[in-house]
Amino acid sequence: MKKFSFLALAAAGLLFGACTSNDAVDENNQDPFKGREGGFVKIGINLPAAKQASTRAWSEDDTTTPILDDGLDKEFAVDNVIVLFFEGSSETAAQLVQVEDVGNSFTKLTPDNPNQVTSYNTKTVQLLNAPSSNLYALAVVNGAGIIEKSSDTKVSILKGAAVGGIKLNDLQTAVATAGTNSFIYTISGNDYFFMTNAVLSEVKGGKSDPTAAPTMHTLVPVDASKIYETKAEADADNVPAADIYVERGVAKVTIDNTSTDYLKVTSLKDGAGNPVSFTASLSGWCIDNTNHTSYVVRNVPSITWNLKSNGSSVSASDQYRFVGGNPVDIEHTYQVDKAGYRTYWAKDPNYTATWASGMFDSNTSYSALVGNANPQYCFENTFDVEHQIHKLTTRVILKVNLGGADFYTIGANRNIMYTLNNVKEKIASSLLSTGTFLSWWDDADPSKGGKGTLSTVDIAFTDDSNAGVLKLKSMTIPAANTQAGTAITIDASATNVEGHDLSGLVDIISSKVGKINYYKGGDTYYQIRIKHFGDDLTPWNTDEYGTGTAPAESTYDKIYPDNPSPATRDANYLGRYGMVRNNWYYLTIGEIAKIGSSTVPEINRVTPTTPDPDDPEPDPEHPDDNLEDAYIKARINILSWAKRPQSWNLK
Repeated sequence: MKKFSFLALAAAGLLFGACTSNDAVDENNQDPFKGREGGFVKIGINLPAAKQASTRAWSEDDTTTPILDDGLDKEFAVDNVIVLFFEGSSETAAQLVQVEDVGNSFTKLTPDNPNQVTSYNTKTVQLLNAPSSNLYALAVVNGAGIIEKSSDTKVSILKGAAVGGIKLNDLQTAVATAGTNSFIYTISGNDYFFMTNAVLSEVKGGKSDPTAAPTMHTLVPVDASKIYETKAEADADNVPAADIYVERGVAKVTIDNTSTDYLKVTSLKDGAGNPVSFTASLSGWCIDNTNHTSYVVRNVPSITWNLKSNGSSVSASDQYRFVGGNPVDIEHTYQVDKAGYRTYWAKDPNYTATWASGMFDSNTSYSALVGNANPQYCFENTFDVEHQIHKLTTRVILKVNLGGADFYTIGANRNIMYTLNNVKEKIASSLLSTGTFLSWWDDADPSKGGKGTLSTVDIAFTDDSNAGVLKLKSMTIPAANTQAGTAITIDASATNVEGHDLSGLVDIISSKVGKINYYKGGDTYYQIRIKHFGDDLTPWNTDEYGTGTAPAESTYDKIYPDNPSPATRDANYLGRYGMVRNNWYYLTIGEIAKIGSSTVPEINRVTPTTPDPDDPEPDPEHPDDNLEDAYIKARINILSWAKRPQSWNLK
């Protein structure tokens, strides 16, 4: 008998990477709690799952090649779950009225379960008071140090004082700092990932237009018709009063090494012009330039949610990229008679901010472990198109070894691997074609050798392997080639040499030869800026320009054009780069066609007044897309966990 406020709240989906519901209570049940005391709430909790990803990033509604993935067992480990109940006239107006600990016991579902869930549990709890308005729920999984239960009606946010009467906005604007470890903690060697409600749309996306402003929910509304008089009745109801789907608070990246083109060397030559022959190896990799802060509950920006790219290559089933095409649970609704669809964008604390010191974390710790079992994690990092630039974008750095021995590149040419002797030969050759040197050499005593018969010059360098460069220090002309019959050293301080002014000759030769990049031990570095929607859903420079008419690299408006009637910048490029929580960025590394940097490519610096012409990325303000060839070829696909595979060739 439905007499007291006994709610069957089945949080049927603490679903990683999915979202939740919270529509208003049915009009026929606006006051179901009037005159009643507290009751019982049955909570069903499902942890997310899905099948292996396809090579496309977002064919979510394609059931034959789904892009969701379970991930690792440790990513489903549950230490504690609390449910926060909010009461009010709407999701935004509702205030916290009760906090309940619902335990940590979950049952693993079969791998082939069609739902986007992996584990399931139910819990029936008693409400402290009969609600007089709409009731909503928020689940917090593994919230230690982030959102914790302080009392029956209060929580502690970010280890702060106990807070009562908070609203959803208070959680969505609460900012955690100190990087990824804020959202992952370890107990007795087991990792626990912080999770909380995701954002679900009531309207389907993918190949369907979700409308410009679809109804979305973070809090889950409790069905007022499912209030029971006894706990036994609540337990017996197999249909929950609400389904809660959660997502992990971090994004993850893995490196796939199974491709037949994995680190295959192509197009590289030695100093004599012969193709090189050796096996390249990955010495290590890391996620770098990661966000230092994150909202504790996913926050979504005010955008037009049915934006779609004008790119002709975008599949019709993927056009509306910001909202998924499959309900989160194909066996149940997330709210009575309503399906819920994943949303695939977020607003981080730096969404429209300019770069500032301390905004991002650098990583100097590299792991050589690859494959799905060896992920790395980070906070989400998103931005509008105007802030889609180098120094605001999270990247992966690959440390690749090419042959195991020192080698050098000269100038901007990254296809030729020179030995030290090759470099010295280049300098000697340049010396014999430099006018200031030849004016002295022409006057040299023919009996001492004469022009064109110069014996080997002794070249000395300022060795700065930490900086990844080799700098010309001096050139010593052998005694056999001087009038005085003694060796002459020409360095930066040289002026009068046998009656000739050779001042500045070292700088002249250095300029003619070009920057000498020093690859100590054969190590080279590649950077990959992480794409979210990427080339499949936000193709760049495909439809705006024809072959041979690419935009000037320094022109932002031409890199990401905003054509009038209507404007297309957001439609074409919003979300092309970035990282969103609970998305799995799956990098498939391919061929090496060019040599990377001799040191970790610099980032987070001011725009140089005189950019180095040999630095492939001298401007941190540059949009994330470059006109020149990528040095590393890879493809990034993303699973939700949502997995986003991304393939890259090193070139």
